[in-house]
Amino acid sequence: MIIEQRISINNIPCLSLKPEPAQEKNTAILLYHGWGSCKENQQFLGKLLTFYGYEVIIPDCVYHGERERPFINFFDPKTMQAYFWEVIIKTVKESKKLIDNLSCLSKDHKLVVAGSSMGGCIAAGIFAQSYKVEGLINLIGSCAWEESEIIFRKRDGRPKLNGDERKKIREFDPIHRIDHEKKRPILLLHGANDPIIPIDEQRIYYEQAISIYGKEASNVEFQSFPGVTHVITIGMAEYMIKWLNEHFKGT
Repeated sequence: MIIEQRISINNIPCLSLKPEPAQEKNTAILLYHGWGSCKENQQFLGKLLTFYGYEVIIPDCVYHGERERPFINFFDPKTMQAYFWEVIIKTVKESKKLIDNLSCLSKDHKLVVAGSSMGGCIAAGIFAQSYKVEGLINLIGSCAWEESEIIFRKRDGRPKLNGDERKKIREFDPIHRIDHEKKRPILLLHGANDPIIPIDEQRIYYEQAISIYGKEASNVEFQSFPGVTHVITIGMAEYMIKWLNEHFKGT
């Protein structure tokens, strides 16, 4: 049985999914959705994780779901270009107060942050700035934001990043904030044929992370899924659960 509630944490609409107390592990997962999506669209993955004993909190990102937004069409190219990084950076910034107000942490739960696509970018940004987060799962997202924006602009035929734009992204870019001391577990899952966020961006981050982790490089895992595009597969979900059970197996 899953206990599902709609809650508000620091004025952020969230879905809370809890397993029965007898099945509950001591780990909670903060799960972020992608661009143009909402918390409800992560219910399937959230419930799957809850079935295995993990408490899951799914927030609506800035300008998504129940939250007001200054535009109408998510998938208008100009809208995406103008607001994509704003949504990511604002959601990362507001996560501090959200995490500070998570009731599950008062029960000595460990916290893992996860997300898909844009949500993967957000999860990586939160992981990079918060020691309260003990693990990262990035599904089909990017941990190398500046590299991603360079690729996006080449693909769209836009001008190169100017100094101010580069500085804004770099301030929170996870690749520039890899932890040299506390080698927390990281899982990167990506489709080998992803045309939206190409896998090479994650490979750049992975190679830098394992270099910095050194003797603890095994804490960083990167799995490529041949033939898979910009989607989350059952295989990815299975691997995610296997990884969680290995790294956060306390009950």
